[in-house]
Amino acid sequence: MHAFYFLFYPNYKYKNFVQQVIAENKTSAIHIMNVSYSDNWYMIFSQSEFESYINSYGYQDIKPLPPLYEKK
Repeated sequence: MHAFYFLFYPNYKYKNFVQQVIAENKTSAIHIMNVSYSDNWYMIFSQSEFESYINSYGYQDIKPLPPLYEKK
């Protein structure tokens, strides 16, 4: 299983949050997000990409939502 991180559109109620999804692959993670949030998210990152993004752009005020897990 892999961790994927999703950010939301600026006009969405979770604009200052990040959603972690634990899934087998990116396609599964996207499916989970689409079921949970429709199309209100706009960026997906792997764990290393997300850490780099946060360090580069200083998004220290982003709050984590409870993780979502792919059901097996």
